[in-house]
Amino acid sequence: MILLVILMVIGAVTMAVTNTADETFFASHYVTKVLQQEQVMALADAISAGVKELFARDDGNVDYYGEYWTYPVPVSLNGVDLTVEIEDEERYLNPNILVKNGKVNKKAEEIFSRLFNITELGGDLLTKDIEDWILPGSSTFKHARFSTTEELRLVDGVTGEIFNGTVEGGHFKPGLRSLLSVWTDGKVNVNTASKWILMALDRNIDENLANNIIEYRKKHPFKKVDDLINVEGMTSDIIYRIKPFVDVKSTYFLTRAVVKIGDSSYSLYILFKRDGASLREVWRKVK
Repeated sequence: MILLVILMVIGAVTMAVTNTADETFFASHYVTKVLQQEQVMALADAISAGVKELFARDDGNVDYYGEYWTYPVPVSLNGVDLTVEIEDEERYLNPNILVKNGKVNKKAEEIFSRLFNITELGGDLLTKDIEDWILPGSSTFKHARFSTTEELRLVDGVTGEIFNGTVEGGHFKPGLRSLLSVWTDGKVNVNTASKWILMALDRNIDENLANNIIEYRKKHPFKKVDDLINVEGMTSDIIYRIKPFVDVKSTYFLTRAVVKIGDSSYSLYILFKRDGASLREVWRKVK
């Protein structure tokens, strides 16, 4: 039913704009391109409305893989092919929590250093460089929180490989863009966090325990943080230490849509923030 709502909204807008494109088919390539961009913007409005309707019926107290919003939605209508995916941003760590009230957050520092050691991205050195970017009076020029995740590319020593990740021996090694996001409330959702993030949260969460968490949540999504005690190998001490940094729900959601119109392809991004029972659009981008 919810997917039907999205399809109806998208279909209505798509048909209206496609008819306009048909009427001006004789126009130049430039005009065609402009019309395609108008179609994409109209689709953005439709997708935004559809996602808001989707989350209006969602239980905001818990978010996990397997909910209807976690599945890609492919749509093909009136010459437009569209795939919509929604991802929660709270599966990532937020680099801005490294500095609190102008000082380094030592507990967060331990988590990030552990993460960068696990992923072989730079360990303590990379953590210090990110802190230096934020700290007031540091040697960098920003002296403020990261405004975008892409801004991490400007940090000293961050190469394209460190930011994007690499493939070695047929296995993907994550980069910063697969681990960090500035669009979170500062807590990691244990229902959606990756193995690397889970291992970084505490010195006693090794790969086996992280995998146990992931396997357990597939059948039993965590309704509260204390439910982690049901995972084999978990202890109350670990839960006590990670509680300030974890949750079972998410606040920010990024919608990604790939739009194909004729020979052209566009990527649409819309970031939403959950406010109570509703979603608020934060920004949108078209590439």
